[in-house]
Amino acid sequence: MDDGLYPALGERMARLRRDLKITQEALAGRVGMSRATIASIEAGRQRVTLDQAYQLASALELDSLAELVPLDVKRYEPIHAAMEKGLNPIQVSQIQEILRSGLARANATRKRS
Repeated sequence: MDDGLYPALGERMARLRRDLKITQEALAGRVGMSRATIASIEAGRQRVTLDQAYQLASALELDSLAELVPLDVKRYEPIHAAMEKGLNPIQVSQIQEILRSGLARANATRKRS
């Protein structure tokens, strides 16, 4: 569920690296990764941990992680609203009943424990 996050991060990282006039190999050396890993990140094929993002931001001489990581966050949409978009009223009702009965069973089990 990245919705373009990793390709956008990779594009931004590649641009920043080129602006510094350093190679993928040089960047890899700064952060302790392989050149292939840097290439995969820049191509948007590899996910990056938060720790790696901080290391990359530092190696790219940035003042803030926000300069590297795209911060366009999609607004949270409750699952029921997302489900309702593609379901008819009977399906929505059936799903709501399943969820209610599941919660009732979970509460009953918790009370017995």
